[in-house]
Amino acid sequence: MAKGFLHLHITVVVLFMLFFGYKLILLFANKKDTLAIFRQKTKVVDMILGSLILLTGGYLLYALQSFESYLIGKLILTLVAIPLGIISMKKENKILGLLTMAIFVYNFGVAETNSLTFQKTKLVIQPEVAAIDTITAAPDTTSPANAILNQNDEVALKNGEVIFTQVCAACHGQDGKLGVGGAKDLQASTLNHQQTVAMISQGKGLMQPYEGILSEQEIEAVATYTEGLRSK
Repeated sequence: MAKGFLHLHITVVVLFMLFFGYKLILLFANKKDTLAIFRQKTKVVDMILGSLILLTGGYLLYALQSFESYLIGKLILTLVAIPLGIISMKKENKILGLLTMAIFVYNFGVAETNSLTFQKTKLVIQPEVAAIDTITAAPDTTSPANAILNQNDEVALKNGEVIFTQVCAACHGQDGKLGVGGAKDLQASTLNHQQTVAMISQGKGLMQPYEGILSEQEIEAVATYTEGLRSK
């Protein structure tokens, strides 16, 4: 359901921008009579689109159960932009019209990058124990090679668990079955390792992409840990 609301939200935002963009072109072309006729014909449509933007956006905020700064900022700007756009066309004010379009374009960029500055902020993962990120001690040269590999695998798996707990559990739950905001049941997943890595990297639906936020090693570690949830 949340995924459907996401697609609906994107659709109504794009339609609203197209309608407003056309009206802005008419305004700057000084075709005021044509603009007045178009506004009259699309008055109800504008009201419906504006309402849907707010309703679907509000639902997605509720479904995500997240109050990150970029989401709050996006919501506030949307609440400002919709009435500002109405006023700009009613008063035929080009400056306000440009400002409205700029806000919507900016919000679109925020939605794509999940950042108010269009930059993905790399997450700082707080380890639960002192030495889970890397093996700092020199390997025991008397141990078999496979023992060293096993030790590396254990460290990677522990890293995956820590990252999953701090980043993913809010939606998926610690056991992978919570399902907040339409999150998939990880215990029932049939994805192979490459598909799991791609899903974490690129995101899907309400799940944001973590490429550029987590390192390749961290994504691999999370993928491996989530695959281990299937046996639980």
